[in-house]
Amino acid sequence: MFRRTAAILTVFLIFAAAGALLESADRGEVGADNCGVCHQAQYQAWVNDPHSKAFSILTPEQRKDPRCLRCHTMSGAEGLQGVQCEICHGSGKYYSRDYIMKDVKLAEAVGLKPRNLSECVNCHTDEAPCVRPFNAEEAWQRLKHSKTGGAH
Repeated sequence: MFRRTAAILTVFLIFAAAGALLESADRGEVGADNCGVCHQAQYQAWVNDPHSKAFSILTPEQRKDPRCLRCHTMSGAEGLQGVQCEICHGSGKYYSRDYIMKDVKLAEAVGLKPRNLSECVNCHTDEAPCVRPFNAEEAWQRLKHSKTGGAH
């Protein structure tokens, strides 16, 4: 009885792990480089902002820690390092097409999150290691890409 239960549990865990891998591979992040094709001013502001370099400041140990990777890279998206646009604005899988982005309501209906300072506190929490206390209002004022114009 124990062997059968263990075998069933093992099969279940294998399928659950495979499903999680497929889900992360199919999330559809397009990456900041692709966003920058149309949103050039926002992209240039991001390139010069510490958010784009968030992964590079991690130690080798931190680069293996899921708690760090959750905010310093697009989890499960190979090669999308740093705080990518989609960490705050949602996966571009459906809204990144040009004809959709021209219709803000449609883009939001299929996943685009508008600029919102409340997204900052998803990563900048009291539990996150930080050199200084985080004030979302002050940080929002310093965030250059939020001042580059455009709907998003």
